[in-house]
Amino acid sequence: MKFIIIGRFPEQVRTAVEFGVLCRALESGRLEIETLQLKDFGHSKHQHIDEKPFGGGAGLVLRVDVVVPALRAAKAMAPNLPVIMLSPQGEPLKTPRVKALAAGNGAILLCGRYEGFDERIRAHVDLEVSVGDFVLTGGELAAACLVDAVARFLPGILGNADSTEIESHSDGLLEAPHYTQPVSFEGQSVPAVLRSGHHGQIEAWRQEQALYRTGQRRPDLIKPSEGD
Repeated sequence: MKFIIIGRFPEQVRTAVEFGVLCRALESGRLEIETLQLKDFGHSKHQHIDEKPFGGGAGLVLRVDVVVPALRAAKAMAPNLPVIMLSPQGEPLKTPRVKALAAGNGAILLCGRYEGFDERIRAHVDLEVSVGDFVLTGGELAAACLVDAVARFLPGILGNADSTEIESHSDGLLEAPHYTQPVSFEGQSVPAVLRSGHHGQIEAWRQEQALYRTGQRRPDLIKPSEGD
């Protein structure tokens, strides 16, 4: 799987995934990350990539005549990869979208900076994605979140193949509570059912706890039929 990162500081993405299981994925070649620096497509000797917005206002806007050539260069490297813009205005990134991306070959990730993008850039983008209802200083950290989330679904990336199926949001619910050693700590004990060895009872307990926890913390995730 290949990701091409376009931004002012695209190396932030590579640095963020150079640890743990994703590092092994990079070393094995199952995950590939290439970067394009927007300044290489900038204007004048100072390589400007942004300008003040027409009509006034705070901040600087990334220029269409900088970003589009960068996108075209990325497309020349990987013609079949979709272009995804990281933006707080985009579609919230959720597990179904992550799984859909994991079924593909990767993506070209366009990272914003400053006040945002010239609106004309959006005509060259296939999908706009947000990692949350907040604003970051740049899209590189959001891109790193997307790469991490998608790469975890690649076969063989995680040591336990079941990990991606039982974690939070994989089935629309939050995970049930987890426990490990010691059995008792400062008066708090591991639930007896988890130590019983009865897999059917354990699964039923986890499903019940997942529903309860989701109802308490994220009721928006529960469908009406699940909450009845």
